[in-house]
Amino acid sequence: MNGREKVVPKNGRVERFIGTVKRALAAESITDEREVTRTLREIRTWYNHERPHDHLQGRTPAEVWAGIDVFAAKPG
Repeated sequence: MNGREKVVPKNGRVERFIGTVKRALAAESITDEREVTRTLREIRTWYNHERPHDHLQGRTPAEVWAGIDVFAAKPG
């Protein structure tokens, strides 16, 4: 390797997340740092607690982290 080879991104999940953040930020009217912080907090909450992820079989990262199986049969 001579240091001039192109590096191909191999982490599709990260690339997709960055695209999601960029689209969400572009949709907002952000005028100061507080709004950036607020918007990023909202994106993080939505992404981790509300948005189902295909690679997590339709669960959210928060559900997986907490060990919650939303598809398990409920007792009773």
